[in-house]
Amino acid sequence: MDVTVVGGIGRGAGGRLVDHLAGALRSEHVGVLSPAGTALDLAPTAGMLPLTGEVVERSPGCPCCGLRLDVVDALVALHRRRHRPRRVLLLLGPDDDPLTVVQTLLTDTTALRIARLDAVIVGADGPAVSARLGAGLPELDAREALLVAVADRLAIGRASRLTDDALDTVTATLADAAPLAEVLTPQVRRTVVADLVDLDAWNGPITPRPAPPQKDVVAAELVVPGAFDLGRLETWGDQVTSAHGPDLYRIQGIVWIDGEDRPHQVQGVRAVISGARLPVGIAPGERHRNRLTVVGRGIDVDELRIGLFDAVAT
Repeated sequence: MDVTVVGGIGRGAGGRLVDHLAGALRSEHVGVLSPAGTALDLAPTAGMLPLTGEVVERSPGCPCCGLRLDVVDALVALHRRRHRPRRVLLLLGPDDDPLTVVQTLLTDTTALRIARLDAVIVGADGPAVSARLGAGLPELDAREALLVAVADRLAIGRASRLTDDALDTVTATLADAAPLAEVLTPQVRRTVVADLVDLDAWNGPITPRPAPPQKDVVAAELVVPGAFDLGRLETWGDQVTSAHGPDLYRIQGIVWIDGEDRPHQVQGVRAVISGARLPVGIAPGERHRNRLTVVGRGIDVDELRIGLFDAVAT
């Protein structure tokens, strides 16, 4: 099952984006996960049906652990359905930590067996963001800033209620905060479903936009030629997660290991970085060209780049 994580900025924005996607995908059988971890079916003829008794909410004491368990339980419940969905829309609740959900999808063994993270998309309520800016308030709270920092698409909703100048300001403000996301305005420029799903955004290298110098969230692509010594690369990864774990929002790309004929894909969130050998080769011009994109708060990009060069096999 392909999973699209959907979050929102402004009350109800994430839910409206899910409704928009569900309507656009009405010819498919789509699974929807609600904020409470309850799984719903959204099928062309069946509407939305709760999974009564199939999901057990557990609260082991740590909110993040509870969220992780609830997400996995809900995915398992959908997967056990006789007509399981090919696609799942996972709607984040207002208190859900987006990085916990993403990390679960990338690292939990059960989740990896039955689901694949396709993308993180965000619906932003245009008038709400504009009102915050007009009142001199921060455009994003701490949780929203995390969500936007790792987002792959950001759709501004209710844009038709804004003046052209106000929409331009909202768009520029959100683009500055979202180094990886394409910013869309569905009510102004027609957005097709292909803009939001089947992105395969968490596989392979990505190129961030340059961030304004005053931003404390850094996004940078590290390009290093050569092939890495595996031991040195693992040491570099351990050092990065040890020093920056909670502030490492996303790391992703392609690396070559000395002595191997195919590259490895790297994915990581916070203190967990994983790698897997790609099953197919890539273009000859990309051979032994390592590309890693890092997004995080207060990260010294030059220090990371020097560490990577030191990990290249001699």
